[in-house]
Formats: sequence, structure tokens, C-alpha cells
Amino acid sequence: MTRYWDYQTTYEQLSAIELRQKAHESVTNAKKKGRLMEPVIPHSDEIATSWWGQSWCQNIEKYADYKTRLFRGKHYILSGAVIDLKFRTSKMASLI
Repeated sequence: MTRYWDYQTTYEQLSAIELRQKAHESVTNAKKKGRLMEPVIPHSDEIATSWWGQSWCQNIEKYADYKTRLFRGKHYILSGAVIDLKFRTSKMASLI
């Protein structure tokens, strides 16, 4: 019986250029289907600019599991890969 998880496999992040290309393709396909996209457009190299946002990110980084997820999320946002982000009552949905 084979293992469910292959521990020898390594994961490499896509480059910012590859992420932008994939994001552009996804936006084009979504527009063809009539879907309205609300992309996240970074205005600086910082994710959070308010005191509250910076404190939240610092707190999340203290937890080992979330630290890597936060790094990956920052990479997606700063490279322009988050092509749709919507907030609803007690829910957040994104498309990367």
C-alpha cells in the first residue's frame, strides 16, 4: 500500500511573473463568463499599514503553522495574484 503523503516531494513557490501570468489568464476567463472580479491591488510593499493590521500580522506570525501561510499569502498579494477578494457576513472568499 502506498503512502498518502509523499515526504520526498518538495514544493517550490511560483515566481511573481508566473503568478501574474496565471492571474491574468484567470481574470480573462472569468470575464468571458461574465463574472465580476474584485482584485487586490497592492499600493506598497507593506501588507498592513494601520497599527491594528500590523499587530494582527505580528500575532499571527507567532504561531508556527500560520507563519508559513502568512508568508505565502503576502507573496500572493504583493505579486498581484489575488484576483478576487470578497467579504460577506462572517465569511471571506478569495480567488488566487
